[in-house]
Amino acid sequence: MEYKDLMPNLMIKDVNKTVDSYKNVLGFDILQTIPESWNFVFAIVNANGVLISFQEEKSVKDEYPQLNSFAQGGGITLYIHVTDVNELFEKIKIKEKIAK
Repeated sequence: MEYKDLMPNLMIKDVNKTVDSYKNVLGFDILQTIPESWNFVFAIVNANGVLISFQEEKSVKDEYPQLNSFAQGGGITLYIHVTDVNELFEKIKIKEKIAK
């Protein structure tokens, strides 16, 4: 047995806005969406094998009702290794506000 990859599934408020940012700012490709056209409740994006899925909050809570008893919030840090972080920074700083 060997581990092959990891794809986090992140619960978010707006899949459309998130996918738009990952595609147009960070350069990810959209692999799959549900539904196939706009108003997504789920999406998978990819950049050179880095896979991330996004799922709308209500959809997650419908799938896992036990989450309804928890307050929304929390935090997560995702580290995506890149070959040239300065090049990426220069590319995205003109499109998005950089927090840190």
